[in-house]
Amino acid sequence: MAQRERPARVGIPVDLIPGQVKVLDNRFVIRFRPTVADIENRVAQAGSGARIIRDFFIQGSEIRLVQFQDGDFRAHLGAINTLFNQGLLVYGEPDLLAELINTSFPETDALDALYGAQENLTLQKVPEAWRLLWGLDDDHHRTLGSPDVYVATVDQGIEADHPDLNRTLTDCTNQIAVYQDFEGMANCLEQGATCTPAEGGHGMAVFGIIAARTDNKEPLTGNVAGIAPNTHQIVIKRINVDCAIYKDILEWTAGFQPLDQDTDDVGVGNETFPDDWPRTQLTRGADIINCSHVAKDEAISGLMHDTLTHLTTEGRNRLGIVIVYSAGNETECITGTSTWAAHPSTLAISNSKMPNLVDSVERLNTDSNFGIEIDLCARGQRVYSLTPGGADAYFDGTSAAAPTVAAAAALMLSVNPNLPWSEVHQILRDTAVIVDHDNLDQIGQWSTDLDPFSQWYGYGRLDVFEAVRAAAARLPQPVELAPAACPPVF
Repeated sequence: MAQRERPARVGIPVDLIPGQVKVLDNRFVIRFRPTVADIENRVAQAGSGARIIRDFFIQGSEIRLVQFQDGDFRAHLGAINTLFNQGLLVYGEPDLLAELINTSFPETDALDALYGAQENLTLQKVPEAWRLLWGLDDDHHRTLGSPDVYVATVDQGIEADHPDLNRTLTDCTNQIAVYQDFEGMANCLEQGATCTPAEGGHGMAVFGIIAARTDNKEPLTGNVAGIAPNTHQIVIKRINVDCAIYKDILEWTAGFQPLDQDTDDVGVGNETFPDDWPRTQLTRGADIINCSHVAKDEAISGLMHDTLTHLTTEGRNRLGIVIVYSAGNETECITGTSTWAAHPSTLAISNSKMPNLVDSVERLNTDSNFGIEIDLCARGQRVYSLTPGGADAYFDGTSAAAPTVAAAAALMLSVNPNLPWSEVHQILRDTAVIVDHDNLDQIGQWSTDLDPFSQWYGYGRLDVFEAVRAAAARLPQPVELAPAACPPVF
């Protein structure tokens, strides 16, 4: 028996973005008010040859599908508007023809325009980590991280209205929970506040690696994919010098209040704090703090040591803040050069390059710092991220490698929020991939111990999937450890 062909519907395209195609034609769905009698005559009197095609008795006895046989879409909209203005309708809406798309991410590639060029994601197995997270919950709300995780970037500020940022998370709250400018002493989320990133876009690039909106098919507004954009973000525009207040900023970011609340006037006889230091502490401090900067060639102070120790012993309800520091880009040893990264309470991240096209070997970026305190390396060469003005560009250096590790830690805590900071460190080291195994450099060569180590690469290059899988394995009731296969969509 031949299949009956359905009449074609022809209309005006109102949206032609791939995956969002919508067409408006001459059909409208109308719900009359319960008090309206003689609905058929009301429709006929609307004009433009309106006639009822069907009703929707399950959804409501007053709902009709109406088709206009005469006039153009302006006349049809006018007829519906007339009925509404007469007080006859609950609603009148076009029966749009809208393309349905399979919700296949993360089984298939993210839709961001530049995703295919973000080789740092595939190299470090970020998509596999997303698929593992996708399979943890029936509602898939943790695919790109959990809103229960808070990540802080202490850097040079962002454009909060960048089109690839600050979207609503799966808990229906804004991605950016806090934006505090400690350089200009302003709460950048307050109405009327004017906060702009420092020139060069360093803060935007660091932030975008972690939090740029992912699987975003909107052209020109969502070109790159972030690693953990479904986590809450705490944006801190830092001061440009190291002094006591820098340590206070770290403490405040973690949810502590270093300002003595009994001080009535911090501007009189108290030069420790600026007059406009935020008087309230955060209701939710950071779980992870990323710092893509160093105080070069500065010995670590006792106060900085005490601050880092306090953050890892008392922060995050005594589970400890995960603190990530970039190793620096001077081709120097971090001992005595990048001392904050070298501290045992922080993760020191060096910078690797993509595998060489000649011999397919992944090597240390030529300007990356190194040393016995390096924990691991991450891809920090030609990493696409955000720039001011709504644009995107390559970002290089250990400043790009560090937020990649911070984002991986965010996905780990999305799986297992009760991991102590020391276990996060250990998992990242244990799951890192040995690269450039055969190098014979006196400093960079790998040790022959049972636990190989290189002063160039630490314990290896970041593997996001294996780190997330190991975090899941440490749950009291381990979850499925293989990447989840997305079910077919019918």
